[in-house]
Amino acid sequence: MTLRIVTDSTCDLPPDLLRDLNVTVVPCNLHFGTDVLRDSVDITPPQFYQRLASAKALPTTSQPSVGLFLETYRRLAGEATEVLSLHISQKLSGTHASAVQAVAELASPLRVQVVDSTQVSLGLGFLVREAARMARDGATLGQAHAFLRDAIPAMRSYVTVDTLGYLVRGGRASRMQGFFAGMLDIKPIIVVRDGETHPAGRVRSRRRAMQSFQEIAAQAGKLRALGFMQAACLADAAALADSCSSIFPRADMLIREFTPVMGAHLGPGALGMALWPGSPP
Repeated sequence: MTLRIVTDSTCDLPPDLLRDLNVTVVPCNLHFGTDVLRDSVDITPPQFYQRLASAKALPTTSQPSVGLFLETYRRLAGEATEVLSLHISQKLSGTHASAVQAVAELASPLRVQVVDSTQVSLGLGFLVREAARMARDGATLGQAHAFLRDAIPAMRSYVTVDTLGYLVRGGRASRMQGFFAGMLDIKPIIVVRDGETHPAGRVRSRRRAMQSFQEIAAQAGKLRALGFMQAACLADAAALADSCSSIFPRADMLIREFTPVMGAHLGPGALGMALWPGSPP
């Protein structure tokens, strides 16, 4: 049996790593007016923020179509017997639903398991990377799925944004508006837990938000992997990674830029952190 891994463009893993691990990425969509752009295919993060600065209306996003998932699975049927399709939280995106519907319409002996990571960005990416390494080393779909059942509940992602406006407009912050209401100069700390965004704190400056991230990481105990994500604020992500490197010298660490679809919901200046508790491999 041959296992292949499919994910979506919100995983934020480096393109060369995805190629090396033979991961198939189905892109989400970014809409600027009537222009529909494939996430990280037709538009890069720098291009996105440049266009965002002059846009008359904020962009919107949409999940990959059922047809695109069908096309992807049918293509993989020629080179694999099993597929694990691992995606952004179904409570935050319709991507998982599109994949599930595609599997229902797939007339093929290919065995496909769609899995909800309950995560975003590198919280998803770390899971994708490990599942792909398992596939490369000969694991079966059942073995990879069993690993994810244990790993997914442990993963945590945090983000702070310069403004809640992007999250509110995209419908991702409804439960948090009251918590942060009227606090114009407050920097929110948001956690992705059980597939949803929850308020985790509020501080009065960017510097304090970064300190809070460091404190959250330090309180996590041992970390298997630690990721830092940024939206046009690489210096902040690098500084945060540097401050955590002495605390977790053996943890696998990545610094990545939020994909344009993620940036559309978070806005410029968003800073994120993904934590995977556990002993380093």
